[in-house]
Amino acid sequence: MSVLAQNQTPDPETSAALFLRDVRDIFQISGKSLRGPASLPEEDLTLIYETSAKAVRFASEFNTQGLVTPLAKLMERLEEGCRRNKILVDPALRPALAQILLLELCSNIRAFGFEKKPEKMVSLTLYQGREFSSVKTEAEFADFADSPFLFKYAAVGYPKDPRGFLRQVQADIAAMGKEAEFADFADSPSLFKHAAVNNPKDPRGFLRQVQADIAAMAGEVEFAAFADSPSIFKYAAVNNPKDPRKFLREVRDGKKPMPNGSGFFVPPAPQ
Repeated sequence: MSVLAQNQTPDPETSAALFLRDVRDIFQISGKSLRGPASLPEEDLTLIYETSAKAVRFASEFNTQGLVTPLAKLMERLEEGCRRNKILVDPALRPALAQILLLELCSNIRAFGFEKKPEKMVSLTLYQGREFSSVKTEAEFADFADSPFLFKYAAVGYPKDPRGFLRQVQADIAAMGKEAEFADFADSPSLFKHAAVNNPKDPRGFLRQVQADIAAMAGEVEFAAFADSPSIFKYAAVNNPKDPRKFLREVRDGKKPMPNGSGFFVPPAPQ
């Protein structure tokens, strides 16, 4: 098993920082999943928890209440990832690793507002450290300033490559907005964002289905009562893609209120 940078310097903090840098590079390129239960010895799990508790106890300058378990989980996943990639973790580095990871975890928790659910930031911290915590101020993503939930969504849903997700959303929005196939959505630019975020694997397929549903429902006698409110067909197709007709029937029968406009829902920011 490789030792990487951990024995290159006598300073444990520097060794730990170099080790994390190298390990994260390997995690990104190895292709091995870091999900699933850990297969670490019980003794190691106990030491990881004790080390995490000590790191939190001595980090008095931060609001670290409730962070022992999330930090221990982060440490556990780090060591399990190393095991799966045949990387040796020097037990002597655990205290320094715990201190660094705690600082990174706190930074991400504050950046994305997960003070009440710090465990949501474990995966992001595992892969990115605190590197993604400044994304809201980056010029590259200035066009998402009106959609701050997207940063939170990327941090939780795409921890291995959150910027890659945001870049793909940008590219899809820009491209689809120029395509003649979707010219009838020119008056609903937020729909392109909805498609790119909610259906990253096939946003165009989603838009095509919306078009087909709108055209079909608008011509069905069952929904003739909505003829003077055509925007409801788009609303139903976008926000209820699995069964837009069920939604229309519920509105028609008074079981649901008439939508106010044709706004589109994007995934709610994780709570």
